[in-house]
Amino acid sequence: MIRKRGIFKILGGILFVTIWFTGITYSADDLKGAFVKGKVTGEFRNFYYDRDYDQSPKRQDIASGGMLYFRTSPLKGISAGITFYTGHDLLGLNDSGNDVYGLLAKDENGNHESFTVLAESFLQAEFFDTTIKLGRQELETPFVNGDDNRLVPQTTEAYTLVNKSIPSVMLTASYVAKMKGKASTEFVGMTEYAEIEGGNEPVIIGGLVFDGVDNLSLQVWDFHAVDFINEIYLRADYSLPLSNEWAVFGSAQYLSQQDTGKMLGGSQDTYTCGMEVGIKGHGLQVSTGYGKVGKQDIFYPWGHDFIVSLMVNDLSRAEEKGIMGVLKYNFDRIGLPGLTSRIRHLAFDTPESGENASYDFSETDLEVFYTFSGQLDGLELKIRHAIVNKDESLGGDDYGDTRVMLAYVFKLED
Repeated sequence: MIRKRGIFKILGGILFVTIWFTGITYSADDLKGAFVKGKVTGEFRNFYYDRDYDQSPKRQDIASGGMLYFRTSPLKGISAGITFYTGHDLLGLNDSGNDVYGLLAKDENGNHESFTVLAESFLQAEFFDTTIKLGRQELETPFVNGDDNRLVPQTTEAYTLVNKSIPSVMLTASYVAKMKGKASTEFVGMTEYAEIEGGNEPVIIGGLVFDGVDNLSLQVWDFHAVDFINEIYLRADYSLPLSNEWAVFGSAQYLSQQDTGKMLGGSQDTYTCGMEVGIKGHGLQVSTGYGKVGKQDIFYPWGHDFIVSLMVNDLSRAEEKGIMGVLKYNFDRIGLPGLTSRIRHLAFDTPESGENASYDFSETDLEVFYTFSGQLDGLELKIRHAIVNKDESLGGDDYGDTRVMLAYVFKLED
């Protein structure tokens, strides 16, 4: 049997030759022009993360870093890209007495460890409403994605095809061989990344997104982790305008998870569903959400797209139910452009007895976002604080989680 890696090398070569001779007009005239006309963009980040438990050791990271992207201009439909991620202990401010939070890696002594990694390195072909990307890449699908809540996102080594030939339909297929963690420099197999013993298997993804009806989006996805788990994911999002200023909106989702093949992670047969409905207008947005989980925990090591989810915690424990409330306001309407605030609350409830009994808890998020303009255009400040109250009689541990994020997005002009 031909090795998988050999198959993709052959397909990549055939793809390159085929597209080279299609005769379509592209933006670069030669190889030199492809690089000269290339684009450099990036994001510089300074983050402070702090989690202060009532009982457990404090976790804290103060780090600086970000992402630097280079994309060539297409030559006969072919382009390339590389991306570097980096993260560093900011001015030595981290206290060695605190546990590492996750913005940086942890060395053998438990101390903060800086990193720099080639996170993306790919070839891309665009032709006939189709994009094919081969190599290390930032992949964004509902349950394999960057999960960008640290200094840098996680990335994949994958072979991805996106087709938009059918009006209002986007088809996605991807063979994801490896993934790199958010503060790691190493790409490992998908089951190894999920800390599943006995395999080094890929995840195969197929997805369809339909937006052919005004204000409606429908998604259908399948995520197949070979010899481990298969996930079917459905999502619908709809917005109904009530006037020029006001609209009601709603989202609903369903995810099933079942073991497959050799069942490397053991027996798995569960689901989760969630929904959110609300109204928005005049800068104000108010919504409520509800979700529940089947008889086993939801497994999501490669990212997620949960509707019922807050800054720190997600609705994912076996037989868990949650009710969420959200209040958001954009201060543009009262003469403070760029300022947005949000309050979210989620109550998590699990059985009081039985094999899935666990502590109930709640999380309240207080968040402020400010996007600068003028000479500071591209700079954004986020201040977020979560208050988590758990039932300590059943093993819970209350904590406060504070995150201050200052980021600058830039683009080097021609």
